[in-house]
Order: sequence, then structure tokens, then C-alpha cells
Amino acid sequence: MIKIELIESFLLVAKFGSITQAANEKSLSPMALSKQMQTLEAQLEKPLFNRTRRQLTLTEFGANFKIEAEKVAQSHASLVNWLAGNSGHTKGTVRVLFQSSLLCEETIIPWMPEFLETYSQLNVEMDVKESLIDVSKDDYDIFWGVSDYLGENFPNLKRRDLWTSHYGVFASPSYIKSKGMPQDLTSLDSHDIIGYLHNEPSNVLVLQENGKPIYKILNQRVSSVCGLIDLAKAGLGLINAGDDIQQIQDAILNNELVPILEDYWWQEAKVYIYYHNVRHAQPKVKAFIDFFLSKRSVWGCS
Repeated sequence: MIKIELIESFLLVAKFGSITQAANEKSLSPMALSKQMQTLEAQLEKPLFNRTRRQLTLTEFGANFKIEAEKVAQSHASLVNWLAGNSGHTKGTVRVLFQSSLLCEETIIPWMPEFLETYSQLNVEMDVKESLIDVSKDDYDIFWGVSDYLGENFPNLKRRDLWTSHYGVFASPSYIKSKGMPQDLTSLDSHDIIGYLHNEPSNVLVLQENGKPIYKILNQRVSSVCGLIDLAKAGLGLINAGDDIQQIQDAILNNELVPILEDYWWQEAKVYIYYHNVRHAQPKVKAFIDFFLSKRSVWGCS
């Protein structure tokens, strides 16, 4: 009988292609993990890895074994989660990765004290990654506020709708005075965009025409992962942003930003909550998602 610990260790080594990296992930010594792989190969009576000085690669048998091992690991995780859900206790640490700090501040932070009081045995770790998320490398339980690219790249993830907004275009009065008010898509050719650094390309303006998204590439003098609204207020170019963002609403109210080309706004820009696909979701994951989604009606009102 092969122990689940050996299967999980094997999947980590296969993921990283390195005993050292996998050992760090499991908080084991490389020697201990190497012995585990030797034990597993001895039980299977076949090699799992081609060993070179730089990297471990799977043998043909190892690649086929990995497919079956993933099924076993997923079934084991589902069983563990089911047992935990029936124990009456939700505990552990839930690790959440956000695509933007703003979404974390608007949907999570104000209600975190209540969440921790409600789930006294749960701890929370939160991080932000502005660049593209890679689930094979970014080891988190929940990916919060991510567009549909994550589901397209990792179709085995589960997802729930988080937020739908109108994705607008905004500029400052000083910018419009200098560059003029664009009246149609063609007139955008003479305008500048404040690019979001991790967009591909960063100087793309997302719009919509006849119900379909369209992409305009504009001149770009500055790109950033932060402060885009302040840069727009300073008159440095156009920005794309959701019209329900509090900073945008405040800037419009204070005549610091002006909405433009509203007939071409993307009407249903969506972001999602993604989490790992197991038959029985981890109780800590379910508790986190359900609790904060229950606050949806008061997001942005704190």
C-alpha cells in the first residue's frame, strides 16, 4: 500500500522538477524527500524520474503515474475536507491571493474583525499579486477578484462570480482641455493612455462596440501597477476603470475626472473568486467565501 504522503511528495517534486524546491515547500530536508522518492520508486519497481544535474524530469511511466496520483490526491483531499466539515470545527489557515489591493480593501478588510470573531479557530493570510497568477506556482487556497484569464489558463479551478461592473474610460478636465474630448473610436488615435503595467500589452484601452469587447492601442508615456487614478487626475492620460470604484466616483463628484465615450464602455466586466476543484470544498475555504460574499450588499459602504 502506497502512503498518501509519498504520493503528495511525488506530485510536489514533479511540479517543481527539483527535490530542493519541493523539500522547501514541505518543510523537509532534501535528503528526507529524496529518500521518500527512492522508497516510492522501490515500491513501484520502476523509475519515476530522469535525473540530470540541473533538473528532474518524469519518465514515461512517471508521467502516467502522475495522472493517476493526482486523482488519488484529489480524492484524499475531498475525504479529508468532508471529515473536517462534519467535525463541527472550522480551523486552520486560509491563504488568499488578490489581484489588486483595492479590491481587498473594499470587499474584505472592513469585515475581517467580524470574520475572525465568527471563526475563532481560523487564521487568514492575504497577499496581492498584480501580475498574472500561475496556480502551479502561487500556492493559495483562494484567488480573489481575478478576471476570466485564470479560468482559461487553469480550467480545473472552480469559480464564483464576485463583481460585475461597467468598465469605463476617464480623464481629467485638464487633459481634455489639452487633448480635446474624444467623440468616437477613431479620435482616440491622438490620445494617451496611462497603462496598467501587467496588461498585455500595457497600453491597451478596453471598450465595447455592438456587444463585443474591442481593444484600442494608444500612445503611452507612463505605466504603473498603482496610482493610476491619481495619475489620471494629474492629467497624464486616459484610464480604464470600473465606474463603481469609490475613488472614481469621488473624483467625478469633485470634478477631478470626467467620464468619456460612455456609449463604448464595456458593460459587463466581471471578476471572479477561484478555488481548487475538489469534490468537497475545504471548510475554511467555504467559510471564507460564503462569509464575505454575504457582505456584498454593503461593499464600498463602510
